[in-house]
Amino acid sequence: MPKAIEHPFVSAGDFSTSRKSGQKMRDVPLAGHAENLSPLQNIGVWGTSLGFHFLILLFCSLIYITIDNRQDFVSVSTFVSPLEQEVVLTESPQELDDWNVNVDAPVSLTPTKTVVEPTSTPEAAKDPMTEMEVDDASDPLSVALDSMDLDANVEGIEGDFANTEGDAGSVDRITLEILNRLEKGKVLVVWLMDASESLTARREQVIKRFERIYKELDELDDNKAEPLLTSVVSFGEKSKLMTPQPTADFEEVMQAVKKMPTDETGIENVFAAVQTAAREYRKLQKKGYQVMLVVLTDESGNDVALLDKTIQEVKRNKMSVYVMGPVSPFGRSEMRVKWVDNETEEVLRLPVERGPESVAIETVNVPVWIPELREQVISSGFGPYALARLTRESNGIYFMHDDGNIDGPKIDILDMLDHTPDYLSPVEYNKLVDKSPIRKTILLIAKSSWQASHMQPKLKFPEGGIQFDIRDELRNVQKIDEFLNRAIYDLRAVESYRSKETSERWQAHYDLLMGQLLANRIRLTNSIPLLNEMYAHPKVCQEGTTNAWELAGVEGTALIDLSQSLSQNEQQKQDQTSAKKRNGKKRKHARAATADSSIDEEAELALKYLQRVVTAHPGTPWAAIAQKELNYPLQLKWQEAFVIPPKGEKLPWDKVPLSAMTEKQKEAKKKFERFLREKKKKEELKEKREKANPGKKKKIPKL
Repeated sequence: MPKAIEHPFVSAGDFSTSRKSGQKMRDVPLAGHAENLSPLQNIGVWGTSLGFHFLILLFCSLIYITIDNRQDFVSVSTFVSPLEQEVVLTESPQELDDWNVNVDAPVSLTPTKTVVEPTSTPEAAKDPMTEMEVDDASDPLSVALDSMDLDANVEGIEGDFANTEGDAGSVDRITLEILNRLEKGKVLVVWLMDASESLTARREQVIKRFERIYKELDELDDNKAEPLLTSVVSFGEKSKLMTPQPTADFEEVMQAVKKMPTDETGIENVFAAVQTAAREYRKLQKKGYQVMLVVLTDESGNDVALLDKTIQEVKRNKMSVYVMGPVSPFGRSEMRVKWVDNETEEVLRLPVERGPESVAIETVNVPVWIPELREQVISSGFGPYALARLTRESNGIYFMHDDGNIDGPKIDILDMLDHTPDYLSPVEYNKLVDKSPIRKTILLIAKSSWQASHMQPKLKFPEGGIQFDIRDELRNVQKIDEFLNRAIYDLRAVESYRSKETSERWQAHYDLLMGQLLANRIRLTNSIPLLNEMYAHPKVCQEGTTNAWELAGVEGTALIDLSQSLSQNEQQKQDQTSAKKRNGKKRKHARAATADSSIDEEAELALKYLQRVVTAHPGTPWAAIAQKELNYPLQLKWQEAFVIPPKGEKLPWDKVPLSAMTEKQKEAKKKFERFLREKKKKEELKEKREKANPGKKKKIPKL
């Protein structure tokens, strides 16, 4: 008897019942015995049989209908590779306007083979992936306002970044958004303005520019114009409503901005302000108003912990957030901005929070011997993570304001489209990190580098007491060497996952970091003999205008020079191979020439990584840093330098009589005396102010 085939939708209990039913059916007379029965009995038997089979058919048809309804339009069978294989991280492209992530969705950690079997359906099924495709011909992340007509209708850029010509361009773009919304109904614009002193001038300039929209409304017909209301909120440590009620009177709005009190705490709780405003004006949203929250700030905010709750609040109330905020520095949370004292004209660089551009600081505080890289701040090409994510989640726009404090290379948003940070919650971000050995390793190295002290090597050493300074530096060099060795070891341990990393941002992180670590380990190795030599036999400055020694690069020893040497060596090898074939007697000489022109393998490897960054990621911060590493020498030397000596210590030109001074010494003396006069002038102004206001200290604002 053939074995019964179990149906997936029938339990074991159902099979036992079927077998029992089959046993009972043996007692029922079969059709072959009908001739032994009377006609009435025949009819009864056939009727019973017909009814019984009809019930079976009906039951089977019901099962078929149930199964059919449970099927999807596409039947997918997946064959998963063994778990012993290496983990592969696969990222799906993020949708531009919807940044919600389904945390319950299954994640494939191993390579899979998928068989797709389309089934015929009365309605054509839409492939969800097709709807997520982005037209390459469009520019979804930037807005050019040079030739934009304010009457034009621009669609599809909500939730993205915009590069504009300063605040004027940002306000014009927001004006366009307001006019477009007014065609659909009533609008409430809530201006949330940073009340710190650094924003005083910008606040008035921005709101004055906003007057343009009221002129636009005056030109509309009365029967077309829908009500536009405006409200002003100031924020610092606390939020304050500057307009008691939303108003349509622009003069009232202007006065509210002018009367805004300055917040002197230096604390900017921007997310608390947005959350409070969303709750305050939700009653108007329920009355049909389209609520736009426009934030004006020059920092990233001190209450980032409220970000997720703020996102929930604005989404619940169907409000869009627009931010006129700063460009974030690449890979750091803090930077310094220029501040000028109006009385003394003293220029200070004050710290402000403007980053990072991602959930975590993803860059490493690499020990570098390149002065420019140690001092220069590079633009990330994006706004701070928290504010940028808020605009994306609420279908707003982030307008990046460049105030000139980032003096590094300008980064175009168009070059950064494939390097966008992950605008996810920290929990979702960490899930991606945990699945990627590359990301996890880089973040661990980054964290340890920023927590470590004395990570950067010292380059200048005053002549007086140079042995003591070098002794301390040799101890620091030992720590740097341990860090570089450990970081390179950890990165090499996960290098097999580099080809499986799908994010161009993280590919750039890995290649740049590996190239920098290798190049600077070479520079460290080359600096140690110089430090030991100077410690054992201190040199004396000879130029007459110098009083210190500095480690500087030897021209012609950069990786870019190595690249040219490698090309020449390769050509020489080819020529030598040809020569060997022509004349076997020259083989020994050819081998010697090849050995003499061999290049350090570590330098070649550093060259490979850094060149790949420049080639694969042009126009990005990674490429800018890699190019500087390629151009700076690997070999170092001692050269004489000048540092401002401690008070009372003789200057180099004071050690010789005036009549014996060289022209170079005289010029250096004039320059330094001019510096001292400017310094004394500022000190006198400071002293004069303190006398005029006894007991009152100089006030340095908290930006």
